Amino acid sequence: MTTSPVRPAIDPRVAGSPATALRFNVDAHAADIESEIGDAERRLIEATAHRANLMQQLRRNEAARRQALANGAVQPASLVRTLHDGLAAADELSRSQVTVASLKARLERLSQDRELFRRLAQTLRQATPAAVALDERAGRLNQASRSIFQILEAEHDHMARQVLDGPMQRLAEACFEAELVERVVDADRQGAAEHAALCRGHASAAAAELDALAGRLRPVSLHRTLVEALQGLAAASGEHEVRLRVLGAERRLPLTTELALFRIVEEAVDNATRHGGSQRIEVVLGFHPERVSLVVKDDGEGFDVIATEARLGRTRGLGLIKMQEHAAMVGSKLEVRSLTGAGTEVRATVAHRA
Repeated sequence: MTTSPVRPAIDPRVAGSPATALRFNVDAHAADIESEIGDAERRLIEATAHRANLMQQLRRNEAARRQALANGAVQPASLVRTLHDGLAAADELSRSQVTVASLKARLERLSQDRELFRRLAQTLRQATPAAVALDERAGRLNQASRSIFQILEAEHDHMARQVLDGPMQRLAEACFEAELVERVVDADRQGAAEHAALCRGHASAAAAELDALAGRLRPVSLHRTLVEALQGLAAASGEHEVRLRVLGAERRLPLTTELALFRIVEEAVDNATRHGGSQRIEVVLGFHPERVSLVVKDDGEGFDVIATEARLGRTRGLGLIKMQEHAAMVGSKLEVRSLTGAGTEVRATVAHRA
């Protein structure tokens, strides 16, 4: 069997039973193997294409060398260059062949491992008593919750650094300029005015940075609607195109609902741009008489939803579970539809009468 990276296993106490823990870990390792096989297949395709290009380059080089010798008027410098290029291509071809052979061997080993885990998973399913209620999803969510706390702590540290490096620095500079104003106001009114202007500029910049940070912490409020918050998110998307469409007559929702829907969109957009390679993302917010619907669709690479759920709690990629929990907080169920190479669609519906 191939040697896989050591990953944290689910604790049987968290899973609820040893059988649940064992099945979860087998399924998770099988999902990891599938991911490794996909990566190895992509690398093999690239290496094979590179080898074919090198072989074609060598054939062209050999033809050029023979033609030059046949003509009888051979330029030494040109011949030396042709020979040098041929040797370089031959050396690169040799390395490419080793790479192709290594990837083929790796794929064979991974395929054997995949078959082994499939048989093991089948055996576990047959051996599990029917009377035992296995709640594998609950076990994965509990395991993932530990990682969420770690991520929250990291986000808090990041926010603290932003405050210290941004607004706090601006305010320190403003205090320094104010002190200079106090020192020179009697002797140099022009200089005092310049320092006062700098002080005002630093204070204004600090206020703007603090407002931006506060907006990230509380994007919706009594004075800022969900639609306005989503418009701001779309405007701040930079090089990625995020389109917002609002269907129906806009109305205010409970703040907890608006915040949950915003966080789902924020996470979906972040996943699409950072991990999915998306360039265009469409957000559709629909106001219906008895419900509010949300759809986020991107044109990215997509992903295997089942394999991702199998790895919940064992990686830092917890965007899926965060969206699911935000939806559950407002009585909704998140639907994620995705296929590798075909983009991702996230849906949520919240009951709310007009």
